[in-house]
Amino acid sequence: MSLGTLNRHLILEESTRVSDGAGGYTDAWLAVGDLWASVIAGSGREALGGDVALSSFPYKIKIRSAPVGSPQRPRADQRFRERSRLY
Repeated sequence: MSLGTLNRHLILEESTRVSDGAGGYTDAWLAVGDLWASVIAGSGREALGGDVALSSFPYKIKIRSAPVGSPQRPRADQRFRERSRLY
């Protein structure tokens, strides 16, 4: 399987709870790894959601494999960041 060109620098982030100082907490995203990836855009679609149009645009992100347990191996509860864009 060809990965294509891994030409996009992505930051792998995970959510963590941080104390807000008043007995509660807030969610914060912390970087856990740097990855090079190929990001391929799919075809978008639009649907009506109440009074507004909702659009979705799927992406296929390919990265090199990493061993199980490695911090470079993404999990379902994590996200990718590319500058200000989130995946």
